[in-house]
Amino acid sequence: MSRWAPLFLLLPSLALAGPKDAEPTPFSQGGDPAAFDIPGGGSPAGAWAVAVSGGYPWSSLRAQVGIRGGLTPVLSLETALFRRWEPSLGVSGRILDRPRGRISGELLVGWTIEAGEVHQNGPRALARVRVLGILGRVAPWFSVATGHTVYVDETVRISAEGEASELSARHEWTPVIEAGVVVGITKNLGVELGFDWHFVGAPDRFALPGLRFGVHFGAGPRPAWEAP
Repeated sequence: MSRWAPLFLLLPSLALAGPKDAEPTPFSQGGDPAAFDIPGGGSPAGAWAVAVSGGYPWSSLRAQVGIRGGLTPVLSLETALFRRWEPSLGVSGRILDRPRGRISGELLVGWTIEAGEVHQNGPRALARVRVLGILGRVAPWFSVATGHTVYVDETVRISAEGEASELSARHEWTPVIEAGVVVGITKNLGVELGFDWHFVGAPDRFALPGLRFGVHFGAGPRPAWEAP
């Protein structure tokens, strides 16, 4: 019996070493797909990502690149039926980063341009929090945001002395709820099915929810997650 004892002692170590020596899969090593960076908020330093989505009523284009220090500059353009345009520039960063999910925050500043029956434009700021879950190649996500636009209205008064104009500021609040699922096809390409609800002019105006389909792509270093 004693001659078999070394073999029995060796079996547990072989069992533990087996998974480590197994050939890694594309989505188990080297970081997550680039398609997860935009809904997850923030890209690794040196990596970039772009998302293009179309739907009703909102469509969007977003590009971002990761820099050192954990911050990610963001360039965004959203439009509602090509009548309301919201270009913006800002920064995003991960608050919590784990193998199974992320929490991130971002701040954007830009401009609102609304054409049609009511032509108005003004500066805009938006703050957003994102939550992303990671299930292999699939990543469900959810976000809430609060947007604020300031319009400057001009009122012309006509009197016996002539015309006089007055300027007054008007605030518009736009809470936004978004959710979706991103599927990583490759390390550099993914697709998304999303839901969005923009409450433009809340609480006085009613908004309808919308759906959209998007394509995400990107490249750059994909460092594997490591426990702190």
